[in-house]
Amino acid sequence: VHRLRAVDPGLPAIVATAYTGDEDLAAARQEGLLAVLPKPLPLQQLLELVASAKRGGLVALVEDDRAMADNVSELLRQRGFGTVTATSVLETERLRGVRPFAALVDLRLPGGVDGEGMARLDARFPGLPMIVLSGHHDVTPPLPPVARMAKPFDSAALLEAVEALYVAHVEG
Repeated sequence: VHRLRAVDPGLPAIVATAYTGDEDLAAARQEGLLAVLPKPLPLQQLLELVASAKRGGLVALVEDDRAMADNVSELLRQRGFGTVTATSVLETERLRGVRPFAALVDLRLPGGVDGEGMARLDARFPGLPMIVLSGHHDVTPPLPPVARMAKPFDSAALLEAVEALYVAHVEG
């Protein structure tokens, strides 16, 4: 996957493996895969994923609540988006070999001051459109987000915002 990302960062990637344990799923989140499918391949699911896959549809998801990150990643995957996740300010540093078109960012993360994860993403990906997902209404983002959604947020509204950013990215 690293080699594929180097050649074509926008290529949606699906991995098929007989080893789909938690370790593999964690690796999938880190690589921005569209999905990890078990062998024997569930053909209907594979066909649905291929049909919905979006070229260049990688979203950076910076969220310390792993259950929330898994749920948001699954929502995005159902729409053909891949996600690469970071759960702390430090983990945002490993998002080097990817090229997301947008980011979903919590403002309060372990390992840094409020908003630092967002600032680091902006330093690595200047101009990257970011949607803030936060339950901390008192925290001011270090730069203006495209949108700000309070937790708990409306999943349909989030998907609509991400779809709009993707269309702007593709047409831009």
